[in-house]
Amino acid sequence: MFKNFTRRRYYLLASLLIIIASGVTAFSSFNSSEKADEQVGKGSLVLYNWEGYMDMEVIQQFIDETGIEVTVKEYNLASEMLSNLKGNPSSYDIIVTDGSTVSTLVLERLLKPLDKEKLPNIKFLNRDFTDLYYDPGNSYSVPYVWGTTGLGVNASYVSSPIVSWNDLLDPQYEGKIGIFDEPLESILPVMMSLGHSINTQDPEHYKQAMEQAERFRDNNVVLSDSVELLDQLVAGDLWIVMAYNGDLMAVAEENENINFVIPEEGSVRWVDNFVVSNQSRNVESAHVFLNYIMRPEIAADISSELYYATPNAKAETLLDADLFSNHIIYPTDETMSRLEVLHELELPLSELNKIHNLLK
Repeated sequence: MFKNFTRRRYYLLASLLIIIASGVTAFSSFNSSEKADEQVGKGSLVLYNWEGYMDMEVIQQFIDETGIEVTVKEYNLASEMLSNLKGNPSSYDIIVTDGSTVSTLVLERLLKPLDKEKLPNIKFLNRDFTDLYYDPGNSYSVPYVWGTTGLGVNASYVSSPIVSWNDLLDPQYEGKIGIFDEPLESILPVMMSLGHSINTQDPEHYKQAMEQAERFRDNNVVLSDSVELLDQLVAGDLWIVMAYNGDLMAVAEENENINFVIPEEGSVRWVDNFVVSNQSRNVESAHVFLNYIMRPEIAADISSELYYATPNAKAETLLDADLFSNHIIYPTDETMSRLEVLHELELPLSELNKIHNLLK
């Protein structure tokens, strides 16, 4: 069954007040002490999220259980979210974003510190996904799901195995390659194809990256968001694209010729997070929602629906064996050893933009 709600996938939900019929409560064996029931109250909140990056039955269950209305607004690019949040910080309560953006939002004082006393379910989180570099002590963020970035390949058009980021420079794929249209993400294939860490601070590496970016451009790579790239991959307009593992898994269920590859040089693993706007008008409701999301049965539902791994240790015990043993969703130790966590780069954004613009 094709998953309707996958990372940055759009299915008629943007800026829509959730009014679906009835939610489905799963894994109901947990007792009420692990739930947010005691914090139930009337109210509302606005959730600002990537397109289709939520199990909407989970949202409806939250509405039914708490009486708190939820408005979901969606975005495609982190730059879009940043612009809107800066311009209208009181228009959003909870935002879903990646780790590097969390640190940016903290520095710009756009986030409200979390009240941990109102988040008892934080105890269920895997310590590997807490106290990370971008938010020591999780003062501002709660991890949502984690995943990897790799390559989606349409085997209907690509007969040779794709094993390296350098395969994107092969002239036989000219005009058929897709790269994310974000500076912090488009630098991944450029640096990795040179054998450099995505976190390198070496000026010489950045000089080489500018030359390498021109080689990618000469192969007529297409820059776009993840939604559009996957659409073009499925349609056969593009043959190899950057992709998030969960999104690719959902597409692959419908098309057996779509494959996911972590290149031999490695790639990145990331954690997406919930944060609360510093100008939120519904802080209490936001904390009720965050605590609800961290309930193990809810976190397991979300992971199963989105095809992304959960940072909730208790929730992992509730996942179907097929999901937990899927090496695209939960990579092997060998693959994990080749994955980096993108840190906040010391290089000015203007330098990243130079490399990004050379791809165009």
